Amino acid sequence: MARYRVVPEAVRQLLLQLLVQGLPVWGCDDINPNWLFYGVTDYGQSILKREGARLHDPDGFLKESATTNPQADSAVLDYLEEAVRAFNSDCHKAAAVMLGCASEQLVLVLHEAFPQAACAQNNDCLDHILSVMPVDRRTACQTSRGENPR
Repeated sequence: MARYRVVPEAVRQLLLQLLVQGLPVWGCDDINPNWLFYGVTDYGQSILKREGARLHDPDGFLKESATTNPQADSAVLDYLEEAVRAFNSDCHKAAAVMLGCASEQLVLVLHEAFPQAACAQNNDCLDHILSVMPVDRRTACQTSRGENPR
């Protein structure tokens, strides 16, 4: 396809996506109310006035999320991307499920990181943590403390 045809087609497709999200509206005013012209809905205006990343710009939102959280777990970022795409497809329940999955993954990452951080602190509560920790984790933690695992 010739280059001069690619850009208008990309614009048409983007406008369709935005229409599904309720941001633009056919016609720009009373004089030009037809489909050839576009205007911004009140909802669209409220989105445009917001600061920072917007969910309606998935690539920008995900880029800012990755920049803000450079060490984020890759599974969390995958779930977040799926949630943003679902939201922009007006699938809010699916987006909520994906955010739940991302949250669960964050809890699992925290669960994995906590004993390591506690081992590094070598404090009094560590003995209690070790007593309730799974044996394979307990051994690694005791070894890092310089103890002989029992």
